[in-house]
Order: sequence, then C-alpha cells, then structure tokens
Amino acid sequence: MKKFYILLAAGLLMPGFASAGENNSLPQLSVGATRALPALNIDIKPGVVNEISQFSVDALGAGLVINPETDKTVTLNKDGEVFAEFISQCSDNVLHLSLITPVTNPGVYDVVIPEGYLLVEATPYPETTFAGYSVEKKEIPQEIVITPSAGGQINELVSCQIYWRGYDSVFIEQENMDYDTTKITFTMGDTEYPSTAFIEVTDEGTIYTFSPRDPISGEGRLRLTIPKDQITINGQHPSRDVSYYWNVVPEEGGNLDITPAPGAVGSIGDFVIQLPAETETIARGSGTAYDITLYKYEESFQAFAIVANYSARISQANKTITLSAGDVFTAKGQYKLTIPTSYFVIDGKNCPSQNFIYEVDPDLGVNTVEAADGLFNVYGADGRVIILNAVEDDVKALDGGLYIINGKKTIITK
Repeated sequence: MKKFYILLAAGLLMPGFASAGENNSLPQLSVGATRALPALNIDIKPGVVNEISQFSVDALGAGLVINPETDKTVTLNKDGEVFAEFISQCSDNVLHLSLITPVTNPGVYDVVIPEGYLLVEATPYPETTFAGYSVEKKEIPQEIVITPSAGGQINELVSCQIYWRGYDSVFIEQENMDYDTTKITFTMGDTEYPSTAFIEVTDEGTIYTFSPRDPISGEGRLRLTIPKDQITINGQHPSRDVSYYWNVVPEEGGNLDITPAPGAVGSIGDFVIQLPAETETIARGSGTAYDITLYKYEESFQAFAIVANYSARISQANKTITLSAGDVFTAKGQYKLTIPTSYFVIDGKNCPSQNFIYEVDPDLGVNTVEAADGLFNVYGADGRVIILNAVEDDVKALDGGLYIINGKKTIITK
C-alpha cells in the first residue's frame, strides 16, 4: 500500500495525466511553473462596439511584463487574417494596447496576443484570443450643422464650425490652411480674409472649425468659400464651390468715435475714444491688459504685422478712453488698430470688435490746415488753449503731438 500511494502521488505531477472528465484544452501550467497561470482580463469585453481603438489587459496579482526578447506583436484579426497591429506598452501589471487609427469598418474582429509575448512572473504566457468584437456602423442621417447659423445675423465672426454629420468622409486639402497659401477664404465686400482650419473627427461625422486671422466685424454680407477642388465629400469633389453666408451688422451703438479718425495722418501716437455724454458707465471687459493691437502692412509678407500693444486709461468724468503704446509711429504705410470684442463694456453692453485703418504719411501736418487771416488758434486734444493768433513758425515750433488747429484735428511730427 505504501509503494502504491507514492506512485499515485508521482502520477499526479506528470504532465498530461488527468482524471476522467478534466478539461485540458488550454494549458494550465507552463514549463517550470509551480502553479496555474492566472487568466488575462481585458477591460472591453467582446461584443457589439462602435469602434475598436484601445484596450487594457491585466493579470491580477501577477508580475505581467512584455517579453523583452519577443519579436511578435499583438494583432487585430478579421476572418483569420491580421487586420491591424497594436502599439503596446506594459506598466503596473497592465498591458495597454492602442491602434493609430480606430477601426470603424463593420465586421467581426479578434484581439490576438501571441504565445510568449507576455511573461507572468517570468513564465511565458500561451497565445490568448479575445474573440467576437462586432463593429456595427450606426445609421446616422446626413446633415450639415453650421455654427453660427448660416444665413443669420451676427455682430462679428471669430470662427465658424461646420459639422458634416452622417457623412462617411469629409476631407479638405491641409496644405491650403496656411495664411499665405490658403484657398479657403472669408469675403465681405471687396475685402478677403484668409482662414485656417482645425479638424475633429467623431463617430458621427467630421467637424471643421474655420478662423480668420482677426475677428471680422463691420457691416455687410460675409461669405465663407471652400473651392470645390479643395474639398472631398464621401470620396468626390462637389459639383460647385461650397459657400455659407452671414449678415454682419454692428452691435447696438455703432462704431466708436476715435481721435485721430481713420484715414490719412502724419503719425500715430495716442488714441482718444470719445463716448456720448449720456454714457453712464465705462468698464474693462474680457481680455488681457494689452490686447488692443496696432498692425502695419508689410509688403514683403503681403500681410499685417504687429507693431505695438496698447494700454487703456478710462475717464468716467470725461467719458473718454485713452489708448497709449508709449511711442509715436511715423514710418510711412498702412496701419490697423484693432480693439477686440468685449474688451470694453459700455453701459453694461459688450463693445463689438473694432478695426480702424490709417495711412501714415509724415509729410502731413500743419501744412494741411488753412490759416485764418494768416493766424492759427491752437488747442490741445483735451480742449485747453495752447496758443492763439499764432503764426506758422510758432505752430511748427510746437512739440510733436495731437492738436486742434483752427478747428481741425492735426498731428505735428518731429
């Protein structure tokens, strides 16, 4: 009896020896192991999914790592063939799997971890398959959603979003998104505004966000045009250019009254915004302290470049806002002063974005003012008397700055 007992015990340790009815279809012990390998657990269980993208696999309580000597990869299989390969990373006993491009094509897929790809406490793990991921495409009706709503009325346009929902694919030539080469433009009147675009792909469609360099405001009909040869919808170019329209109107209150007024000037220094006498409150709105910007048109770049940023001093008593950059700009050329939307709040209302265009010519100045009987009456920009009944030489001797000479706003440059 004693010898028989020992043989039976030895038999229980022999590989392949099993009692009747025991299932040995999957290996329970690896070579050299002293216990059964734990089952692998995947976070997204096989079944119906909208897409296949990322998984996490773990073996609880085990030292799970990727075999450093393996040359194999984890694959996504379809109909028994490799459909895609996963990018793998293992940390904290978890195997992280991800696909560069999510799989949304309908079909049944399997996640296959090859034999020996993983080590559990230094023991190679057998091939493991998580089978039966069914990708089913949702039936989404085709529609195009534009924000702000096309055909509507807006005070300004900072960006617009076009959502092609339910379309298999929408593609716009990416090399045409740079400001210098873009063929996708906003147009209002005779002015063309190049745009950039940001793309987002979702389960239900494609979203493009188009943005001009600066917010577009003023008054007129604004159009976004995507040339037909620059866009592919469901694999084909449309038969005509894709266009959307908005009616742009100034926000209630109209444009700001600014000195110097837009147009030809001798130089650019401080600006004074005069608000109506009935204005009750003037306040700073959103934005940082120096968001008001002066641009100069650069011929070599065919675009406006930033020259300076302006601070704002508010006088509730005088109903004025003074913009100052601390410098006077006399270089000849075209300039644009931009005040962003909502930067000022007047009587509780956000001011719309404002653009003021100036043509600087240093030759402009006192010579543009007609003398009254050969004499000049000179006042400061704030209305105080500087000199009365002055001759031209007296006026030319004044310090550079903004004056009111014989009733006209005049800039004297030095």
